[in-house]
Amino acid sequence: MATSLQPAVMHQISHIVARHLGEVSHYIPLAIPAEPQVPSFILMCLARLDNLCSVSPASTPAGAYSDVCRALDTVTGFLRHMNQPLDEPFWSTPIAEIVLRASKWCEQAGCRPVTLSRGALWKLLAPAQPDHIRDLGGGVYEARWWTPVPMMDLEIVQRTAGIQIIGEAYEPPDLPCGLALRFSILSIQDAID
Repeated sequence: MATSLQPAVMHQISHIVARHLGEVSHYIPLAIPAEPQVPSFILMCLARLDNLCSVSPASTPAGAYSDVCRALDTVTGFLRHMNQPLDEPFWSTPIAEIVLRASKWCEQAGCRPVTLSRGALWKLLAPAQPDHIRDLGGGVYEARWWTPVPMMDLEIVQRTAGIQIIGEAYEPPDLPCGLALRFSILSIQDAID
C-alpha cells in the first residue's frame, strides 16, 4: 500500500470500528470504553489488494486472481460485519478506492478462468455430486445442492486443486434450505492432475 495512503486507511478503519462499537454499546453494555482497534488482517488485505491491483491482470500469475478474490471477500465481509453503509460518502474514501480498483481488476481478470465441457467439469468435482451446476458465463460456475445439503461435497469442491471459490456458499432465494457455491477453474493443469 502506498505509504501516503496507509494513515488514511488506518484512520478510516478505526472510524468504522468506533462507529460500530458505538452502535453495539446501545445493546451490549461495555464495562470500560472500548478503544477502536485497527485489525491487522484487514490492513494486510487492503495492502495486498492495493499492491496486486496496481499491475495489469494480464501480467500477473494465475494465483494472483485467487489472492485478490480472497482479500476482496475478507474486506467486503468486514465492511458488512461492521454494518458500514455503502452510501455516496463511503465511495469517496481510501478503502472504497481500493475496493473499486480490486473489483475492476477482477472483472478484467475474469476472462482468465478456464471453461470445461460438462463432462470434464463433473469429473473434476468428483467425488462431490452437486444436484445442479449452472454455467454463469465468463468461466464462472455455480454448483447447487438441495436440502439436505451434503456438507462434505462443499468441502471437497472448496479443496479441489485448480478451482477458485468466488465468495462464500449461500442460500439462493429460489432454493430454500439449499446452498449454492460459485467457482471458476484457474488452471487446466491443476484440473487434470
